[in-house]
Amino acid sequence: MNILHLKKQKGFTLVETLVALSIFSSAIVGMIVITSQGINDTVYAKNKLIATALSQEGIEVVRNIRDSSLLADPTGLNGWTDFLATVSNCTTGACSIDPLYEDIASLNIGECASPEDCHLKRDTSPSSYGYYETQGAGNESPYMRTIEINELDANTVEVVCTVSWLQGSGGLKEVVSREHLMNWFSNTP
Repeated sequence: MNILHLKKQKGFTLVETLVALSIFSSAIVGMIVITSQGINDTVYAKNKLIATALSQEGIEVVRNIRDSSLLADPTGLNGWTDFLATVSNCTTGACSIDPLYEDIASLNIGECASPEDCHLKRDTSPSSYGYYETQGAGNESPYMRTIEINELDANTVEVVCTVSWLQGSGGLKEVVSREHLMNWFSNTP
């Protein structure tokens, strides 16, 4: 039999098949890694957006307490002093304020047995975050909000609101907002 007359077999060799499978599996693994990183980035962006809103809300609650104190005193003589007395727990250390009840005294961070005890709870109806100690309702959220108030001068305070959360294996993340609030009822320049 002549070797030239043998019909050539066509098909893939075992080596060609293994190379094709390794290229295909490398592409799939790469897509899975990129997709999982995209999901992690999306979750981080969502958490940071919520934390930023909670941080701003903390400052707005303090602003509301200030405005309520100033408007409650038509003479303008004691409103600022009343405001400073109301938020005194926040001037001696970090505190937190429940936005629904403007409850300050019972939410002093130093009184929490552990940081988890100071996490905000999320109420789904209506959608809001708070501590709800009087209601006992709400689902635990990953966010913890602290507020510090520093007196800069006789008519100005700095409000520093920090919202922190644990982000997977990335560790503790935080958003910090700062605002200066003034005694707008003051007659002094």
